[in-house]
Amino acid sequence: YRKDFPDRVRDSKLRAQYGISLNDYNRMLRAQNGVCAICRCPETVVHPASKRVKPLTVDHDHVTRKVRGLVCHACNSILGYVHDNPLVLRAAADYLEKHL
Repeated sequence: YRKDFPDRVRDSKLRAQYGISLNDYNRMLRAQNGVCAICRCPETVVHPASKRVKPLTVDHDHVTRKVRGLVCHACNSILGYVHDNPLVLRAAADYLEKHL
């Protein structure tokens, strides 16, 4: 079924996990010009089995479940490591700017 109907599978997964359809995802992707909402770069992580570049990740608030945008694997990891805390991100940026 996954091989025959990949869009249906993706749509079902997006609806179950984030409450959005594949059409919603694709609209967001077009609005972001196909790049990460944070770093403005395309995704580069390759799926080991398919050898294809993975799609951008749906970023969402883990408390409200509200979808915020589409992000690359690296930026999604950063948000996770700082527990979505903007103060930590600002402190990290300040730190980097002081030590450049």
